[in-house]
Amino acid sequence: MNCEVCGNPIHGEPQTVLIEGASMRVCGNCVKLGTKITETVPRPSVVTSRSLAPLIPRVDIVEDELVLRDDFGTAIKEAREELGLTQDEFAMKLNERVSLIKHLETGKIKPNDMLAAKLERFLKIDLYVSPEYD
Repeated sequence: MNCEVCGNPIHGEPQTVLIEGASMRVCGNCVKLGTKITETVPRPSVVTSRSLAPLIPRVDIVEDELVLRDDFGTAIKEAREELGLTQDEFAMKLNERVSLIKHLETGKIKPNDMLAAKLERFLKIDLYVSPEYD
């Protein structure tokens, strides 16, 4: 079994912690990132969308309708510059490579969902918008 935070193999018994409202099985190094909890109900090893369907009302699911905005590179660059950060400083704060930041800002590569979320939180911008906006 692998840690749900860092992805490293878990040696021994996995620890269950609460991180930002999500219950996660983690390795010994990642336990400090959350609040340790005890599980009373065994969790399935694979969570499927069908198993979550009763928990999530269908009308609230609008994320499928969002698309990455065409000017994502410009938006990232302008937001970074507003914060007064160089590409090197920005990369260090995000714990990413400088080359990645350069490629994002020029639009050579698109951010994956996790990176886009990290950029949106840090820069306080929206990279995913409704198709009408685009």
